Amino acid sequence: MESPFAFYAFSIYTSLFLFIGIRLKQRNLRYINYHKQINNRGMSHSDLQSDTIHFLRFPLIVGVVFIHAHLSSDFVNITASDYPVFYVMNEFVSNILVRVSVPLFFFFSGFLFYYKTDFNGITYAKKVKSRIQSLLIPYLIWNIFLLALYYFVQKIPDINALFSGEKERIADFSVVDYLHAFGIGSDFPINYQFWFLRDLIILVVAAPLIFYFIRSAKGYGILLLGVLWLFEDRLPYNLFLLSSLFFFGSGAFFSISKTDFTQVFGKICYPVVLLYPLMAISDLFLMDQPYAVYLHKATVVVGGICLISVVSIWLKRGMKVNNTLSSASFFVFAMHEPGLKLIKKLAVLQLPHSELVLLLIYWGAPVLMILICLALYKILNTRFPACMKVVTGNRSGV
Repeated sequence: MESPFAFYAFSIYTSLFLFIGIRLKQRNLRYINYHKQINNRGMSHSDLQSDTIHFLRFPLIVGVVFIHAHLSSDFVNITASDYPVFYVMNEFVSNILVRVSVPLFFFFSGFLFYYKTDFNGITYAKKVKSRIQSLLIPYLIWNIFLLALYYFVQKIPDINALFSGEKERIADFSVVDYLHAFGIGSDFPINYQFWFLRDLIILVVAAPLIFYFIRSAKGYGILLLGVLWLFEDRLPYNLFLLSSLFFFGSGAFFSISKTDFTQVFGKICYPVVLLYPLMAISDLFLMDQPYAVYLHKATVVVGGICLISVVSIWLKRGMKVNNTLSSASFFVFAMHEPGLKLIKKLAVLQLPHSELVLLLIYWGAPVLMILICLALYKILNTRFPACMKVVTGNRSGV
C-alpha cells in the first residue's frame, strides 16, 4: 500500500484509540469494585468463566465463517490498487480481526477438559467417553456426509462444473485417498474445517501427557510452548499440532492450576484494549515485512485476551447469554462449508466486479450462509431432535 495512505490511516486510528483509551482508563478504575460485587450479584468466579465461554461460542463461530469468507485470488484477481477499500476490508477482517477465533476455541477446549476435576485414570476414561460423543462421532458423520455429497454431485455434469478443480473424483479414490479424506496423513479432512476436531481428538488422546507436563513445568512449560509457536518458522522441523497444543495447553494450565482466567485477563483489560487495535492496524500495514508473522501471532494472543476480558466485564454488568445461538454454534460450524464457497463462487462468476459489488459479496455471503444454517438448525432441531443431538455431539437441545 502507499505509505501516505498508511500514515494517515494510522494517525486517525491512533487518535481514535487514544480517546477510547482515556475513557477505558476511567472505567478501569472501577474494575476492582465490580470484581468485589460479583458474589453479591449471585455470580461466582466459575460461573463467570463458564458464561464467558458460553457467550463467546457463537461470535467465535461467526469469526470462523468470516475467515472462510476471505475472497482470495482463487475467486477474483484482487489488488490493492484496483479495489483498495475492499482489499483492506478483506485482509483486515478475515486475516487479522477474526483470527482469534480458532485459538480461543482451543483455549476453551483445554480449559474445559480439566475443569473442576482431579485428573486421574477414572476421570480420563469418563472424559474420553464424553469426547467420543462430542468429537469423534460428529467428525466421522460430517466427513462421510461430504464424501457422499461430492460422490453424487460429481455424477451430475451441470452441478459438477461448479466444483471443478475442487476435489478428485470420489469414485476414483484409493484407500490412501479415503484416509486423507478423514485427515489421516493429510493436513485437512475432506470437510476441511473439521481439522479443528481432528486436532482436538489427538490432544484428547495425549491429555495425560499434557497434564503431567503442565503440572511439572507449570507456567514455564506454557511459556516454552509459546516461544516455540512464535518462532515456529525458524525451527528445523515442522512440529505437528504446535499451535493447537499451545492454546489447548494454555487453557489447560488455568484449570490445572485452578486459576480464574477472567480475573487474570480482567486485571489487564485497559492496556490490552488500548494495545490491540494498534497492533491489529500495524499487522495490516506491515504484513509484507519479514517480521510480520511474529507481529501477527502476538496480535492474536493480545486479541484473545482483549476479547475475554471485555466480555467477562460485560457479563458482570448484567449482559445475558443467548442460549439458542450458543447451542446452534456447532451446527453453523459444520454446515457453513462447502455452502459458503459455493455462494462466493456463484456471486463472483455472475456479478460484475467493482468495489461495491465485492464488498457486498464479502459481507453478504457469510451472513446469508449463517442465516441459512440457523434456519436449518431451527427446523431440524424441532423435527429431529434426537438426530441433531448425534450430529452436533449433544450440543443441541435449546
